[in-house]
Amino acid sequence: MGNKIKHLLEGFKYQEIATIYCILKYINEKDLEIYIEKQNEEDAQIILDKNHIIDLQSKNKIGKQITIEEFCKWLSNFEGNKLDIHLLKKLVEGKNRKIIFMTSGRCKDDTYIFTDKGKKNLTKKELTKIKEKLKKVKADGVKLKEEREKFQREYIENLEDNNLKEALSRVEIQENFDKEKLKDEITKLFQKNFHIPENSINLIVDEMKKLMFENMGTDNSITEEIIKIIDKYRTNKYFQRPKYYIERVEKRRCIDILEENKVLLLTGVTYCGKTKLAEEIAQEYRQDKNYEIIDSNEEIFSFGINDRKIQNKLLILKDPFGNVEVSTNKNNILSKFRELVNEVSKMNNRKLIVTTRKDILFETMKKNKIEDCKINKYEWIDLTNKNSDEVKKLWKLHTNNSIEMEEMYNKISRELNKKEKNLQFGHITNIFNSIEKEELKEKSLEEIVKMAMIDSETIAGIIRERGDLAIEFFIKLGMICNTNKSISKKRLKNILNTKNDIKNYEKKLKKFLNLESNINDEWDSEYQKEFDYLKKRGLIKEDYNGELTFTHPIYHYASYMLLEEEYRETREKKELLIVKIEKLLYFPFSDMNLCTLDFIEKLYKKTLDEELKSIILNGLDDIFPSVKAEVVTFFSNNFEILSKLSEEEQYDFIYKISVNRQIRWNKGIAYYDLNTREEFEKYFNWNISQSNNINSKNLNDNLSSEEIFGLINEPQASLEILEKGLEYDEIFIRSIAIGKIFERYAYNLNEIDKYLVNYEHPDYIFSILINAVVIWDKYTLEFKNKIRSLILKNLSNIVLVLRIRYFLSDYSLKISETEEDLKKKMWERWFGILKFYFDNCSFEYATMNNITLTKDAIFSLDYITEEKKVIEFAEKWLVWLEQFEIPNTEEFYDFLEESKKFAEPYKHHFWVMIYLLEGIEKKDECRKELFQKILKTESTFILTVSIWIAVNRWNDLYDDEKNMILNLLKSDRNDVKWIKAISLNIDNIPNEIQKEVLGIEINQNIPEIVDKLIEENILEECLNIYCGYSQPLYWMGYHHQNSELWDEVILEVLKRNELKKPYDISLREFINWINEDKREDVEGLLRIYDLEIYKNIEKREKIFEELLQLIVTNKINIIFFIGRELWNKFFQYLKKEVVQEYDFFIKKIAEKIEIIEKNYEIEEIFERDVALDIFKKIELDKKDYDTNKFENKNDKKIYKLENWNS
Repeated sequence: MGNKIKHLLEGFKYQEIATIYCILKYINEKDLEIYIEKQNEEDAQIILDKNHIIDLQSKNKIGKQITIEEFCKWLSNFEGNKLDIHLLKKLVEGKNRKIIFMTSGRCKDDTYIFTDKGKKNLTKKELTKIKEKLKKVKADGVKLKEEREKFQREYIENLEDNNLKEALSRVEIQENFDKEKLKDEITKLFQKNFHIPENSINLIVDEMKKLMFENMGTDNSITEEIIKIIDKYRTNKYFQRPKYYIERVEKRRCIDILEENKVLLLTGVTYCGKTKLAEEIAQEYRQDKNYEIIDSNEEIFSFGINDRKIQNKLLILKDPFGNVEVSTNKNNILSKFRELVNEVSKMNNRKLIVTTRKDILFETMKKNKIEDCKINKYEWIDLTNKNSDEVKKLWKLHTNNSIEMEEMYNKISRELNKKEKNLQFGHITNIFNSIEKEELKEKSLEEIVKMAMIDSETIAGIIRERGDLAIEFFIKLGMICNTNKSISKKRLKNILNTKNDIKNYEKKLKKFLNLESNINDEWDSEYQKEFDYLKKRGLIKEDYNGELTFTHPIYHYASYMLLEEEYRETREKKELLIVKIEKLLYFPFSDMNLCTLDFIEKLYKKTLDEELKSIILNGLDDIFPSVKAEVVTFFSNNFEILSKLSEEEQYDFIYKISVNRQIRWNKGIAYYDLNTREEFEKYFNWNISQSNNINSKNLNDNLSSEEIFGLINEPQASLEILEKGLEYDEIFIRSIAIGKIFERYAYNLNEIDKYLVNYEHPDYIFSILINAVVIWDKYTLEFKNKIRSLILKNLSNIVLVLRIRYFLSDYSLKISETEEDLKKKMWERWFGILKFYFDNCSFEYATMNNITLTKDAIFSLDYITEEKKVIEFAEKWLVWLEQFEIPNTEEFYDFLEESKKFAEPYKHHFWVMIYLLEGIEKKDECRKELFQKILKTESTFILTVSIWIAVNRWNDLYDDEKNMILNLLKSDRNDVKWIKAISLNIDNIPNEIQKEVLGIEINQNIPEIVDKLIEENILEECLNIYCGYSQPLYWMGYHHQNSELWDEVILEVLKRNELKKPYDISLREFINWINEDKREDVEGLLRIYDLEIYKNIEKREKIFEELLQLIVTNKINIIFFIGRELWNKFFQYLKKEVVQEYDFFIKKIAEKIEIIEKNYEIEEIFERDVALDIFKKIELDKKDYDTNKFENKNDKKIYKLENWNS
């Protein structure tokens, strides 16, 4: 009997330890409840989110193998004295239930498939085997044995395979967990996650055992008591009280405000103690209320929104609008900040403390009173000290209540009052960091005040006085760490002592992967001297781990000021500085790289230096995802800088932000594998699983970034795991997680607001878009509207727009190498994304170079073949196009003319007609209806492109469609002349079109054709379209078709003396032929040009204006002297035949001299004698006109379209 009792006690001891291990894995989860041997339940039970149940069973089988028979017996454990309820039945009926078996035994092959590492989908053979074993399980208990076994056989017999398979997917065996391993794992969890000292672990385990024993068999949850026990033994401190400490009178009031509002806004003058008070309050929340503290002086605006942990969190957001000077991005930051405050104020387990300098707050808010700077309804607390006793008390602590030193305090205070300033807490610290108190008596009042009021300029001056080595050390230190990002002293020594000759990322990666072999922790004694000085002055601090940071943003900014001075001083110093910057960026430490980038970005925004810009852009190729993300964020927040990139730089930027390398890990740090590029398929998650499996490892609250990255990339990652991925800082983790959530789960949830974070990183928003649209039809109208609103709100972020543009452009090319069985799925994604785009994004966001929309649409027809889908897509495309408008203004036409060489691909947007004709068979009623709808559009853009396509494919149309076009040509639309003109501007004009428009068949009788065009009043429109003049006709890309016909028409128009718009268009085209050397018979064209000059003054004036346009638009061909020849012939004829006109046109040139010389030297265009006459005219006529008045005048001719419907 005694041996039996001893055996039971030993079993319970194993059960205790296993239960404690599981509790520690789950303790930080949301809405957690823990029960020990709850009535009619297992050894322990954990309930998550008030819904998901995890049953824990402990099986001490040390030295034994877990067979399939043993496993089936575990599953068949009956409840109490019940005949018809056992563990398996509860598992089958409770879809929200999971069972974990903790065992010291080792699984055999047939049970290994239920372990974390061996888990897989059961085959039919394996399922059949398990069912047979379940039927044969021998029940416990003498009285109920037969009845239970009968129930078991019948239950398993009637249990459907799919139900059993699904239930077993929620069973997990954790094998080889003997007592020693459990103890080791428990120790690690206590130390890593809860900072429990090793000598306290036995004490805390004993208390937990006692608590479990007291609550065994009850319905009492022990969660709160467990948390209290853990908190009791925590030792970690966030705020270390200084040696000389005074508690501020505002502290209690601030805590009350934070409790009530969840938001605390602190401001005041420099050194008033904003940050120290924020940190002290945070310490109380950590110590008394178990809050996790997030400390940042960076732009973290997704706090509390992405994060799904139940654990309470408090964010200290330091200096969001700038720490020393106002951020140039202040308006965007303020908008994000308001959003953050609004979101946090709604959450029960989040708190937010914000600190900012009062002067920076006023400039950001454009106010001059604290009460006018409310954020939503919340007021700022001004911590500026105004001669309070507290600051005096701090002084007395430093001076041991010396009466003599108290008088010195009073003198300092009075001196500052004269300047309308007061002593602040930080001023006292500054003084005693600068000098020993014994030496203070020897200093003048002026010197002491200067110590107290120290600013960035003063710090920089002190460093300057210490010499070049001190300057170099301080600048490098500022680029290596700041007030938030630390560097270990050992690593700092290595950096300063190493002559880094790395100049490419391959070598940087190699060094990163072999860091330990590269450590050199010796440095020059002079460096040690500077280090000791900065530390003694309190400019930097070193914590107990040897991690270094600056103690105040003002001190750190002094480092930047010295950097900027070095940069501006001499070219030699600038070049040396840039070399040093590049070397620092090639050191393989991501936090350090980010600090260096911060300085470079500041400097670039002030100087717009091309070398600095190249260094920043080079960060897109860095080995660290965090560095790349910072570069993306910089350009995302500085659109004006992004817009100034060259065309090549913009394309490179788009490509690099859109295509990532594969991510690898080294000692918990993510890096890019430089030898790989992620395939385009990586944008999509093919292995869709609706499993709600909960894995104990997956839900570990303290998974490393590397571990969570692996878990979210598992094919069957659960919603819980993906939500956990949203808690991590790395954007590549969050974007993957949110994408999978919106492709797999979000549509089926009760609410999605917590995921829809405004002002998130563009990759996060992009991931929502490209994944949600895949299953768009499954979302409710409410959810669609919410997603739509988020996307549209964030389209103001240029980086997001560029991501979308890159994704959509050349889609068919991107997936050309994809395996054929995946292509259909990928085209379905493209199809869904474009449908969403057409429905929700206005044309302004989609006009982009090289989108090749039509080409991709045609490719998609090989995979999207359902007529209903094709018609739906074409209709949405048409409606989307009809939003497009062109302002009928000179400025916009001028812009289009300037961007002509980039703009031609935009025409692809309008080719919905090609998609319709390719995608739907002839005589289909749906095609007929949509064809008619296109022809009825009010947009001349859409209609002219569609007519041009249809007439070019005349033989592919069926008779009804041809008749629709012929009838349209007879209509009374006000733009019908353009429709007729476009139908004649194709290479092979159908006879029906010729007869309908001109009443004749087009032949070689060019004069007759010109007469007919004049008679039909469409000559001008036909020439406009053929020449692509004016914009946007060139922009639409249907110009210069059937040149054999229209070139002859142009020459015929020039022969005539009707100097109207058709002549102007023809003359411009004719001169372009010569100037751009577009024709082989240049000599023949020059003879025609001579004849035009000879004819009359009116023609000469028009020729002069066209030649002048070539200069104004910087298009005159001076390389092969053709453009110059045109001017020479013009002035030679005038000088010889009509001298009075020569003087007239020379004066015209002189009047335009400021405009001309913006693009060319006079001698480049005109012969020497003509150039001299121009200069003489300028000198003679100075008194008659002021050439400066022409300096900013735009002399470009703008030819606006008439009767054109935008």
